[in-house]
Amino acid sequence: MIKNLFALFIGLLISIILAELFLRLLNVTPLEKFNNQEIPVMLWAQEDPIYGWKNKVGEALSPEKSDVIMDFNSDNSRFDPNFKKNKKNILVLGCSYPAGFSLSNNLTFSSILSKNSDYNFINFSVPGYSNYQNLLQLKEKIKENYSTILIFFLDHHLQRNVSNYEYSKFLRVPDGGYIIAPHLIKDKDKFIHIDSSVERPWLFEHHSSLIHFIHTAFNKFKFDVDEKIQFQIAEYIFNEMLDLANEYKKKIYFIGLEYDDEYSNIFSNSSFKFIDCRINKSKGWKNGGVPLNFRIDNLMKHPNEKAHIYWANCIQDNVFNN
Repeated sequence: MIKNLFALFIGLLISIILAELFLRLLNVTPLEKFNNQEIPVMLWAQEDPIYGWKNKVGEALSPEKSDVIMDFNSDNSRFDPNFKKNKKNILVLGCSYPAGFSLSNNLTFSSILSKNSDYNFINFSVPGYSNYQNLLQLKEKIKENYSTILIFFLDHHLQRNVSNYEYSKFLRVPDGGYIIAPHLIKDKDKFIHIDSSVERPWLFEHHSSLIHFIHTAFNKFKFDVDEKIQFQIAEYIFNEMLDLANEYKKKIYFIGLEYDDEYSNIFSNSSFKFIDCRINKSKGWKNGGVPLNFRIDNLMKHPNEKAHIYWANCIQDNVFNN
């Protein structure tokens, strides 16, 4: 009996060692630790117990253009040099695209519109946010003095709304773990809120490729959500936003920046005021949004000043000139 157990233990140990060696030959490494300067999200954001993270107050250097400084106000909104106290305010909620990530303060679409209109565009967009996080923001700010609300949509927000692994793995913290954003799950006919949390490394994950591989596979499975459910969750989120705006008698517009055509079905309800502000409306994800010449350095980086001018004109034409 003891010999059998010992043989089983040795066999298991050898299998683990061989699996470890095999994964390393495939360049699968143990989990890395980071310092704050190696984690792009930590350069411009701070952890938040409700939203997962938020814009860091003060100056932040762009990870994409080292000579660009992004400024954030004490309420975590983007600083706007064209803000005027005597004008009405419009609330802007979205992700890094409308936030003007890697652009100077005066080059964002919101600052351009503030300069050229009778409104201040108060930009609370946060890089990396989902539309569900935008809904949480809206619930907090809906009673404030905003006449109109602009909600921005990109098709990969559907994955963010459910906090899938391919999205969350970029939200690293120094010990190698990552932030799980607040998100929704669907249980039968109910949509259930899941609080933000941090997925911490497993024991020995910093030393073992095998443990890191297993943990990664587990999280991919755990946060895998069927695309049909993702669509249903997105529809629920946007209807909640619409209901909030109607309850408080606010105008609300949903603005699409990057998505393939089938995603517009989410806004098929005639109650939605949906505006297609895609720069390139050709079919296909890579073309259904922001071409390279409208991106920083003509690379797959964030949209540049040309894109923000285009969006400002699109919003001006479809919201204020109609």
